[in-house]
Amino acid sequence: MLARQAHAPNASIGTLIARARTPADRSAHRHDSSRPIRVLLADDSYLIREALQEVIGAIDAIDLVGAFGDGDSLLAAVEADPPDVVLTDIRMPPSGDDEGIRVARRLRETHPEVGVVVLSQYAGTAYALALLEDGAEGRGYLLKERVHDRNELLAAIEIVAQGGATIDPSVVQELLAADRQRHSSPLDELTPRER
Repeated sequence: MLARQAHAPNASIGTLIARARTPADRSAHRHDSSRPIRVLLADDSYLIREALQEVIGAIDAIDLVGAFGDGDSLLAAVEADPPDVVLTDIRMPPSGDDEGIRVARRLRETHPEVGVVVLSQYAGTAYALALLEDGAEGRGYLLKERVHDRNELLAAIEIVAQGGATIDPSVVQELLAADRQRHSSPLDELTPRER
């Protein structure tokens, strides 16, 4: 697995990119970079949804093809005309708790070529693990408060559209800490600088 910093010129959080698939797998069903990335977004908050439309709509590399306030409407839109990437809130109707994760799972079964970036205000590892449960390829998990400019959001969308995965570094740190607590790891022997 290859990890590197996001390639956005002004990326301030250094979003971790994990390429979990082989190059042959990635090219099998991902976005053609010669055209804009088709994105559907969903957030139950009117203000957040409108703000995301303004931010994403201003990016030349993205074609925003729809915005929805719930998971059911989002899934219906994907069925009608699949996008390259879905950008979704984690909590929204109809379930109200982990709808973004449910959407990602459903799309993994019905439209595996559609990438999903989940925007969350929850830094806990449970949601991130649930998102990655069926594979990391084409999935992203970003914390809303740590996305500081449109280039970071664009980088995440591009990565997921190409079959990669992007996880907020603070969530990765929590995942590693939880894993270390479960069992001893060779990482425990590294100095802070080596980590």
